Amino acid sequence: MYKLLTKSIPELEGSLNLEGISAETKIFRNEYGIPHIVADNNSDLMFALGYATAQDRLWQMDIQRRIGEGKLSEIFGEETIDIDALMLTIGFRRMAENLEKNLSNESRRMLQSYTDGINAYIKNNRNKLQIEFDILQYEPEPWEIKHSLIILRLFAWQMNQGWRSDLISSEIISKIGAGKAADILSGTIYSQEIYFSQQKSIAKDIADISASIEKKSGLSNFSMGNAWVISGEKSANKHPIIANDIHLFYSAPSAWYQTSLHSPDMDVTGLSIPGIPGILIGHNGKTAWGFTNGLIDDCDFYSETLDSLGLNKYLYQNSWNNLTIITEKIKIKNSSPVDYTVYMTNNGPVISAFREARAIYDYRKLNHRLKEMVPPKEKQVSMRWCGFETSDEILGLFLLNKSKSIIEIEEALKAIKSPSMNFVFCDKENIGQKLCGLAPIREKTPLNSVFSGGVTATQWKGFVNYSELPHFVNPLEKIIVSANSKSNSLSNISSFWDNPSRHNRISEQLNSKNNFTIEDFQKLQTDKISTEARILLPVFINVLEKQNSKDFYFSEALTYLKNWDCSIDKSSISATILNTFSYHLLKNILTDDLGDTLLEQYFSLPTAPGTALLKIISENKTAWFDDVNTPGKLETMDEIIIKSMIESIEFLKKSLTTETKNWRWSELHSLTIKHPLSSSRPLEKIFNLGPFGTDGSNTTIALGAFDYRIPFMDILGPVARFTCDMSNPQYSYSVISTGSSGQPFSRFYSDQTKLLLEGKNIILGNSTFEIESSNFKKLIIRPDF
Repeated sequence: MYKLLTKSIPELEGSLNLEGISAETKIFRNEYGIPHIVADNNSDLMFALGYATAQDRLWQMDIQRRIGEGKLSEIFGEETIDIDALMLTIGFRRMAENLEKNLSNESRRMLQSYTDGINAYIKNNRNKLQIEFDILQYEPEPWEIKHSLIILRLFAWQMNQGWRSDLISSEIISKIGAGKAADILSGTIYSQEIYFSQQKSIAKDIADISASIEKKSGLSNFSMGNAWVISGEKSANKHPIIANDIHLFYSAPSAWYQTSLHSPDMDVTGLSIPGIPGILIGHNGKTAWGFTNGLIDDCDFYSETLDSLGLNKYLYQNSWNNLTIITEKIKIKNSSPVDYTVYMTNNGPVISAFREARAIYDYRKLNHRLKEMVPPKEKQVSMRWCGFETSDEILGLFLLNKSKSIIEIEEALKAIKSPSMNFVFCDKENIGQKLCGLAPIREKTPLNSVFSGGVTATQWKGFVNYSELPHFVNPLEKIIVSANSKSNSLSNISSFWDNPSRHNRISEQLNSKNNFTIEDFQKLQTDKISTEARILLPVFINVLEKQNSKDFYFSEALTYLKNWDCSIDKSSISATILNTFSYHLLKNILTDDLGDTLLEQYFSLPTAPGTALLKIISENKTAWFDDVNTPGKLETMDEIIIKSMIESIEFLKKSLTTETKNWRWSELHSLTIKHPLSSSRPLEKIFNLGPFGTDGSNTTIALGAFDYRIPFMDILGPVARFTCDMSNPQYSYSVISTGSSGQPFSRFYSDQTKLLLEGKNIILGNSTFEIESSNFKKLIIRPDF
């Protein structure tokens, strides 16, 4: 058993002779198993990166390419048919094949070398594969260039905030009208807005399938982050300092992988994504960069009118056009495959038909005979997404990694079209910010909604020129902050803004003094103050005091809130009271208008609920406090606040204890980092990490976001952190949410989790001399001629 569980843990020392490499290359591993690679040329560098990443994360890479290719059912069976059908409908494999045809020579060389390194590992370790392959009883296929491009587009899809928002927002507008919807949804609503709601909710289908994808892969359309940089005039060492933390759905292993890469013309250190060659967040000694989700509204949904006879036609400009038909095959473990058809309009794939694959399978299983796919009829929903466009992000990444100034960084970012990313960066003298990615030009700035696909008015008119996207260099304030909140310069291209609490707190702290050190930045990354709580607390206290309640628990709760500094600390009782109260308050405000089903869908949106509460309370939107189910009675804000506090107290007494001193935030707010296979017992004991009581909430810099559908579990937060002081860039710092290895019996599987939760960091050296002369473990790869 021990041999079975540990056979895949790689040898980190010694030497190997491998085909595909041209000269001796060294992979050094520090005390956290992080690879530092030294090579004579960039091709060998990428080969070794592919090899090292496969050593640590092969199954993670394999499961993600399977998701993109629609091949999960080959290993999981019928339970993943819907996921495969949706992925084939969106067409990640087709996207990747198109991207591969249009690669630059440099990108193709990098990807080929990286692919060769992965395949060298697979070929030489067939009998020592990770335990996940044994559990699921399959072997990985050879890696191809397109697989890296699939993962690249999956990363873009992960940052696509419109995926759920558009469909859910459309249903909300349809139910409560544009006026009220404007209070709880970001963006601008126009009275002439075209929106659509099917009798059968495609929004619920998308929400359900998204949840399934999260469980099977850790991929989620929740993606936020903090990034900031200061000029040398505000730095103790007189050079810029940069900080970045990326907020994603927690999963094991982490979505990020630390490394440093060294060749005669490349010295780059930081964070990569397994399956993608190069460093996405990091520095090269001359420049440093990080990013947050750019939140460009790069996805639209269209209501398509198809013919009622199933003749594969759709209506556009009063004419019937032929649907483009693509035939796919879903292979299913222990069953014959399902033939599945993807239908395309001029806007994109008809996504509302993806459940048909399951219907075909169920019919065959029940009736023991084949059933062809029923062509979609009448009203359907198609999707257009910037990820469908041709681009070469690998070239942009390569140029970014080699950049020598912020001018070269901005030039590199031109190549990054999907996803949209708001980059913050610096060299040794300058600081800057640039939004990159495709921003569709529309006739008007829409709220997330579903538009008519049959008219030209709703079609994209091209894309915003790169030079016109928001851009800042050396601002007078000497600071740049990016934290997913609305700014005037972005108002015409997006509506997915998060609560401004994080942005406001970062700006407040950076403006509070000069002479910052990198240690100050690392401390700020763990800051737990909620500026939203500072705004809402006086309103709540004022109302609760007027109640003059004699109830012991009511008085205790009020006392805790009045003596609180608004720090969402895991030991805080006040934080527990405020967050549970805010949750009950939001439910009481919204349930009567939206109903339980639509409210649950609304709560699945990553940014809207918290932003809505701040707006409704701070602006006293009285229409929301009146219960539509009590005609003849007009409820007030005070009544709803008091009712919510009483309900919150009863919830805490029942869920925790009747002792208020034990109402610590960590008792409700805990983090379990889950592995895709952990839903089957007893595998959760092998793969999962936690639970850990955690700090933070949806509004703090140290994000500890919870899903309003399953309060108050910590599910979204800083899965990676990075800091760099350009006065001493050879020593940058990083930490990720698990460890460098994806193998649960490796000592590097979870050795960084505690560090991240405690706000600690790992030094990532960038000096080739120091790496070569260190006592790190060393694996030498030589050509096998």
